[in-house]
Amino acid sequence: MEFVEHDAAGKKIAQVNGGCWPGVYRRVIEAFTALGLRLEAGSKVLVKIVSRFDANYGYSVEIEDIDPNYSLGDLKARAEAIRRRLKEGGIWERNRRLRRPVDFLRVAVISPPGAAGLGDFRSTVDRLTSAGLVEFTFVEAPFQTPDAAARIVAEMRNIYRSHQASSFCALAIIRGGGAAADLAYLVDDKLAEAVCKMPMPVMTGIGHERDRNLIDEVACIPLDTPSKVAEHIRGAVVSAAQAADGAITDIHSQVRLAVAHVERGLAAAGTEIEREARGALVSAERTVRSALDSLKPDARGSLSTASNLVVQAEAAALRAARARRDTAREGLEAARADVARLAGDHLLAHERQVTRAFAGVAAEPLRLLDGTARDVADQVAEVLRHATAAVEAVDREVGRVLTLAEALDPGAVLAAGYAILRGADGAPLPTAALVAAAPVIRAEMRDGVIKLQPSGPAPSKAETASHNGVVGERSEDERDPGHDRKT
Repeated sequence: MEFVEHDAAGKKIAQVNGGCWPGVYRRVIEAFTALGLRLEAGSKVLVKIVSRFDANYGYSVEIEDIDPNYSLGDLKARAEAIRRRLKEGGIWERNRRLRRPVDFLRVAVISPPGAAGLGDFRSTVDRLTSAGLVEFTFVEAPFQTPDAAARIVAEMRNIYRSHQASSFCALAIIRGGGAAADLAYLVDDKLAEAVCKMPMPVMTGIGHERDRNLIDEVACIPLDTPSKVAEHIRGAVVSAAQAADGAITDIHSQVRLAVAHVERGLAAAGTEIEREARGALVSAERTVRSALDSLKPDARGSLSTASNLVVQAEAAALRAARARRDTAREGLEAARADVARLAGDHLLAHERQVTRAFAGVAAEPLRLLDGTARDVADQVAEVLRHATAAVEAVDREVGRVLTLAEALDPGAVLAAGYAILRGADGAPLPTAALVAAAPVIRAEMRDGVIKLQPSGPAPSKAETASHNGVVGERSEDERDPGHDRKT
């Protein structure tokens, strides 16, 4: 066995090798077992020893007894209590269940100051840093002092706050080789809880390969040594780079295939668009020629005239209907007045002679009045029916005229790219002679009006027969169905 003693500050003050006779050891083990503990490396014990000095083997101690009541198995007992509490709290597996990183970009590292294991770690990861592949943040904390656990937890809190602003891929807790008893300071309730609750995977590389600590049990990636932690990070980065290289190659291949497919599609679409465009142009040309042939020079005048006729017809119909309605009302009122007057005269003439028949005579004017009123009402209804029919006929004629006028609107022709030539007074110039004689020519197009200056003498009628512009008459050749017209 190896015995080490520390002072209150955690500094090693004594160390000695010793042994125990098998009979004494069996008795000590039985005492430990009775308490549910095991005597193992890292245990905090109180021993009764006898010192020996041998010329061949030097100074050593002989164990006579170990007191199980003095924190016998203290390390194990504390570890078991911590395991039980973390499991009951449901956080024992929390960090171990985090997804292991497949690549590393930013890693935080906690290690003792000046530790040899840190040098081994950096000899590997510094190459990754110099290549700009991984960013490491190194912090130092003691591992072999009574306040080691509290100092490590404080640094973990700082790393957690930095993680909120810029995420770390993992946290590495590393320490090089040393006496196994030095690991006792890492068996701490707060430290184990902090590792469990860390929101990033925790990697551990503490001591030698045979050493295993409580935080190794709760860490996401427990490794034996700092060098193995560095190799794990390097291997993940290399694997991710190889996978990325393969993915880039696949992407290039897929892009080349997609580009070739798109180019074929574009070529086919271009051919189809060109064919459809030609067909559309031919159809548009036929439509424009048909519209040009059917357009009349006085289309605008026809539209104005038609509108005036419609307004006049509608006004006349309304006036006639109102007149017939007023006449019917006047006739009804006159008829009522005449009936009342005649009835009154009749009553006055026969009042004294036909007293007994007064009731029947009095009722007669009312019957006559009702009959006359019904006749007049029937006449008024007939008049209104005729007036309504006349108005509806006028409305239909108005709709037909407006439809024709819209079809003859020169604006539709102007929108197709043609122009109308007008003189200074705004009148159309349908012939070349009028154009040549006009001192001022205004060309009206779809987006505005410009002034033109005529040049040269007026062409003959034969020359202008087939070039009569937008508002001229068609020539004899154009009226010939067999004539080949070109725009």
